[in-house]
Amino acid sequence: MNPGNELKDLVRLCRENNSTAQEKLYKSFYGVMMNVCLRYAKNPEDAVEILNTGFLKVFQNIDKYVGEGEQLFSWIRKIMVNTALDKIRFEKNRYSNTVPLNINNDANYIENDALSHFGEEDLIRMIQCLPPSSRTVFNMYVFEDYSHKEIAEALNMTVSTSQWHLLNARRILMKQITNINHKESVING
Repeated sequence: MNPGNELKDLVRLCRENNSTAQEKLYKSFYGVMMNVCLRYAKNPEDAVEILNTGFLKVFQNIDKYVGEGEQLFSWIRKIMVNTALDKIRFEKNRYSNTVPLNINNDANYIENDALSHFGEEDLIRMIQCLPPSSRTVFNMYVFEDYSHKEIAEALNMTVSTSQWHLLNARRILMKQITNINHKESVING
């Protein structure tokens, strides 16, 4: 059977509130969407909350999905990212987003080759250790391809604050990577 037709049938059944189809859709996208949620969440419990809230939104809005079966992944991913951002906005009301800095991105560029040295779980744990605003900006910029202007609008901050949070995230991640590499070199002698 054609995977596109299978997804199309699955969407049709979900629109009919078929619980078996909903469970199959949830299980089909659980792993990849959990990874998206883990990148935005401060811990695994928050990621599960984001994931489940996101899937609730998917099932509540499945009638609004107009794409073909192959586009379902992108539609669900967008819902997960927006759900994560909603949670972050809700929690962020306690914090100020203003960072008065003017940043030259070229001078502060940090090369990213961490994927070649660390596993996905290691990187997710490192990202989860970032301060909430820096983690959110990092995820939006690096994984979701948002511009600083789009991030600033979505998170109600200035473009320079978005740039600062990205730089801050990169610096913290580089420090974590350097510390891990140093510990490994000491252990391996």
